Amino acid sequence: MKTNFLKSVLLLIISLTLFSCSSDSDETSAPAPCPQGYTGANCSTQITPSKIIISKIRVNVFPNLNGTNTWDSVINVAPDIFVRLGIGDGSNSTITLYTSNYINDALSNGSNYFDFIPTTPIELLFPTQQHVLILGDYDSASSNDLMGGLIFNPYNSNNGFPTTITISNSSIPLKFELTVSYVW
Repeated sequence: MKTNFLKSVLLLIISLTLFSCSSDSDETSAPAPCPQGYTGANCSTQITPSKIIISKIRVNVFPNLNGTNTWDSVINVAPDIFVRLGIGDGSNSTITLYTSNYINDALSNGSNYFDFIPTTPIELLFPTQQHVLILGDYDSASSNDLMGGLIFNPYNSNNGFPTTITISNSSIPLKFELTVSYVW
């Protein structure tokens, strides 16, 4: 009787072990979820964002002179810079999304910068379309001066989702940095 009891216990242990092993092998594990903004079997395909949010526009480099003259009509006065962001190429058909206040007497020395932080973050609702970022010199007595502008596409389908987008052209010289986040 003791032998039959031990055999029964042993069979029960073997059955439970086999059942638990076969149960594990029958289950298919769910793939890990992709990080935000990615999809596909191996999470390598970027999802085009529905919008890009700009929380800050930084101006790193700009021309201090208008050719050989100062931007302002008063001698030895630095430009009063402002930024304008729009959808388009800067022509009359460009739709303005944001125009900043101006910063008085700004001079670019290559290591300083000027931040423009909108009261409400700027929403780029068409991240795959062409946009333009313009730097201007505010003039209260006459019309504002265009110091330079750069055309860019906010979203690139193969560069990940950087939190800072750099837009520059050394021949002007002009350099902006946009602090951004993405919505899918």
